[in-house]
Amino acid sequence: MASPDSFENFLFHDAVAVGKTAFDGCLVEGRRPIGLQAWLTAWWLLSPRSEKRRVLFSVLPSFTWRHIWKARNKAHYEGVQMCVARVCHDILVDVQGVVEARFNQRLGVQTFHQLFEWTQHLTPHYSFLLVGWKVTEAGMLTLNTDGCSKGNPGVSGGGGILCDAVGFPCFAFSAYFGVGSSLHAEVLALVTGLCLCLLRGFTNVNIQVDSLVLVGILHRQLQCPWVVRREVDQIWGMVADVTRVTHCYREANRVANRLANVRASVPNQNVSIYDQYVEYVDSKGRILKDQWMLKYIYALLIK
Repeated sequence: MASPDSFENFLFHDAVAVGKTAFDGCLVEGRRPIGLQAWLTAWWLLSPRSEKRRVLFSVLPSFTWRHIWKARNKAHYEGVQMCVARVCHDILVDVQGVVEARFNQRLGVQTFHQLFEWTQHLTPHYSFLLVGWKVTEAGMLTLNTDGCSKGNPGVSGGGGILCDAVGFPCFAFSAYFGVGSSLHAEVLALVTGLCLCLLRGFTNVNIQVDSLVLVGILHRQLQCPWVVRREVDQIWGMVADVTRVTHCYREANRVANRLANVRASVPNQNVSIYDQYVEYVDSKGRILKDQWMLKYIYALLIK
């Protein structure tokens, strides 16, 4: 009969601990009353959902038996006694090398427990969108507005631009709103833009804003704060169909955002209207032209 410290005891009993170390994510000590062949067969047939675990579990059995066989040969031919901890360390080094090469990532783990925990960390996945201004509906005018507040609440302003069906600007505006919140500035910017559209005879327009909160309020999906209730009622009175109010990404609303920041940076009580091709004066008195038709890459995190 093999002694407790003999190699046969290690091979036929502690090998279970070696394999289960990686599977459970921690070092398992002592004997296991389960057949080694049955346990490893069930382990091999598992299909983990995580790609990291699939790679780990696919290479781990091979390295486990490889190092057990090396230990057996050393014990048989060289008389070198191998312990479980040493075999586990050698397995970990080889497995870690394969995993790092597969995922092009340095792990720096010291134990099987850390390696198993690493497989539980979800890798963020991204999709990419080409974001830019576009017509919401063919043949329709589109009004883009935006508001800003320096400090929220703080000095606030708003701006907007009306474009025709092919994207050519009809007019643009910027306005100073005094001290207020960013939501209040967003609402006032839309009210100002709609009023200017009505004064110029543009009664049927689509609206794009980059505030999901404002879109939710106008669609009656979010409760309207009392501080903007009066202005929201004005918008509802001027927009017969609130579904014409849609959300756009900030990158697609850069002209309106720039106009809002210009007026907030130069506080006065006037509303500036620009009839030429999106030309306006910034805080340093320079004439600027915003290349508003540029498209931007937008990364979306998929959880």
